[in-house]
Formats: sequence, structure tokens, C-alpha cells
Amino acid sequence: MHLLIRTKQKTDGIGDQMISVSWDSTLNHWVHHEKDINVVWGVNNEKVIYQQEPLYPAFSCKKINSIPAKAGPVIGILSSKKTNLPFVGNLDTFRRLSSYVHSQGGIVFIFTLEDYLSDSIRGYIHDSSRQQWMRASFPLPDFVYNRIAYRSDEENPNFHSFIQVLTERGIPFFNRGFFSKWQTYLSFKNHQLLAPHLPETKLLTSINDLEHFLKCHRTIIVKPISSSQGKGIFSLTKQENDQVHYFSNKGHQTFENLEEMQEIHPLSTNLYLMQPLVNRTEYKGRPYDFRILVQKISDKWKATGVGVRLAGKGKLTTHVPAGGEILSIDDVPIQFDLIEQICEVAGSALEQVYRPVGEFSMDLGIDQSDHYWVFEVNSKPMVFDESMIQMKATEQFYCYALDVTGFSAFKHIHSTYHSY
Repeated sequence: MHLLIRTKQKTDGIGDQMISVSWDSTLNHWVHHEKDINVVWGVNNEKVIYQQEPLYPAFSCKKINSIPAKAGPVIGILSSKKTNLPFVGNLDTFRRLSSYVHSQGGIVFIFTLEDYLSDSIRGYIHDSSRQQWMRASFPLPDFVYNRIAYRSDEENPNFHSFIQVLTERGIPFFNRGFFSKWQTYLSFKNHQLLAPHLPETKLLTSINDLEHFLKCHRTIIVKPISSSQGKGIFSLTKQENDQVHYFSNKGHQTFENLEEMQEIHPLSTNLYLMQPLVNRTEYKGRPYDFRILVQKISDKWKATGVGVRLAGKGKLTTHVPAGGEILSIDDVPIQFDLIEQICEVAGSALEQVYRPVGEFSMDLGIDQSDHYWVFEVNSKPMVFDESMIQMKATEQFYCYALDVTGFSAFKHIHSTYHSY
């Protein structure tokens, strides 16, 4: 059996040449079909063997006309493993990136820490003709994209050992790890531009902390340090009779005091943040906020796209999986220049703590006085529902990969989209 993927042979620009490679499962290695040239690929310049007889469909890579010729870029996406599944993660993102890179020139494969074999990797490549993932061996890639799905995997010593290998071998990568909301807040608060856009934030270290903060602000938001997509977030309101009202996406309850609430909803210290509730502006009686995708492009941080999310009826957060709805950017007022400034400074601040960072998403809200607030920042952004944002994000990812792998001299196809 031969695992092969075919994309249309093409020339994207002056000097931009392509070479076909194929996986021969009988010989258990990759082959190319261009006579009288030596071809290497991957960070170790592993040799790709010549084979006269074409195997179809074939996979097209860009070719640098050096001696030997260099094929690529080879991009490895690091994911997580789960019982009875070879890998897990956002499969829509994996397929979208694979399809685009394959069409433009390059190879994308998915792998887990268990697949790493010192000088090679056993991973999975997407066969678009059959719409399935196929197993193959790959060289150490030119670039690694960290999309590990679980925080526990990044706490594994094997992950840190692998990151050390990437560093020692000079393999560029981004998304060193998940962000901590508390560490992110600490990295932002000393920046002159960002500080005015941060809600007062305290680490919950005791029930007394919670009681004092609630007494000062009356209505507060409590959120887990290590969650995303609004999971685990709830609000507390101290009422006139000193009762405490608890409200989350799952429902609401009223307690006689915080001690009673703690019995039903126990809070571990140092694992939660507290913030005053920001009264967001509303659209048709429901609050909304902005979901922003930010990517690093030519060493500058840019907002690739901005989506608008409306809170679901009776819901605390605007996240679509929790009942939120998608609005058009034309439905609400927005200060694009200010958002760009916030994104640029936030990206630089994140890099100081989590380097290397190549992307992140940010949740921004506007209060009743038209002031912008940074609610949340996440690494490894989820899929945006807006197709134009997704397409532009994919193109920018490819640009980044070309830049860091040495293939940026080649032009490639772009579709033109509005930034937002």
C-alpha cells in the first residue's frame, strides 16, 4: 500500500518551484520522482530517495534549488493522545491547515509525544482524497506547532524534554504552553497602555479574601485560573440582607452566607481569580463582547479578525458552546485602532513570559461608559465561526511557517479579506 497525497503542480512566483514526494509504505520511506537531483528535507536534511516510477497521488512541496535541493516546509503539529485514539484536538483546525499547506506547497503531519523517536517521528497525514488520516514516518520537522489539548500533558516531563530537543536542534516552534490567567494579569498590569483596561483582579487565597472583595464591590466575577471558554466562571452578589446570590451558566442559587455557598460550591484557594463585574453594553437587551484572534506577522502583532459574541438568554458568558450567539461586526460600535494597540502591547507582554508565542485570542468587553476591558487571553485559539477569519488565520499561519523555515523567499497564493 502506498500513502500519497496529490496537490496541483504549480508555480506561484518567480523562482518558486515545486517537487513531488510520495510515501512508499512497502519501502517505509519517502521518495521523489525528479531525475538527476539529490533532495533532502526536514531540519536534519534527511535524504528523500529518488524513484523513477511515479506514485499517485503525489504530495507537492516547495523546492529550494540548493545542492542538494531542499523540499518543504515540513510542519509537525504536536497534539495529545487519548485511550483508543491516536491523537485528539481540534480536528477541523488540523484538516484546514493540512488542506491549505498541501495546496500551497509543504507537508503537515500530526503527532504526539509518544510518536517522537529521537531522529524521526511516526505521525499522521491527512489523505484528502479519502478524507482520512494515514500513518507514516516523517523527518524531524522544520517547524512545530504546539496544539497539545491538555494542560496535564504540558506538565509531563516528556513534554519539557521534547521542548529541550527542539531548542537544541534549532527547530522553531510556538505556543510554549497554556496561559495562566493570574500570570497573564501580572504581565499586563505594569504596561501603561494595558493597565487602564484591566479589571481589578485579586487571587483568591482564603474565604476572607472573597468576603472582603464581595463587600467592596457587591457583585463580582470568580473564574478559575486555568480554564478557558468561560468554563467554571460564576458571579456572586451580596444582597441587602447579607445573603449571597450565585449565578453561572448552569443556573443560580441564593445562600444565607459564603460559608453555606462554600459547602455547595467549594473553592480551592490559589486556583481562582476575583474581579468586579463589568456592566457590559447590550444589544437587544443582552450583553456582548469581542472575540479577537491575534497573530504574529513579520515580528509584529496584528488582530487577524474580530468576532462579536452575544450572551445567551439567562447566561453569564457569551461563549457559543454555552449558548452565546454570533453577531455581525456591523451590528455594534467598535474602536479598531484601540483594539490594534491593545493587541500589539499584549502580544509583546505575553512573549516576555511565555516565549515563543505565535498567536492568542483575546476577549474584550465595553462597559456602559464605552470603556474597553480585557476579560481573558488564551493560547491555542479555538475555531472561529467566521469563515473569513479562519481563512485569513490559515494564510497567516502559513506565512509564519515559511518565514521561520527559510522558505519565505517563495511567493504564495493569498486571498484578500478585510481584517475584521
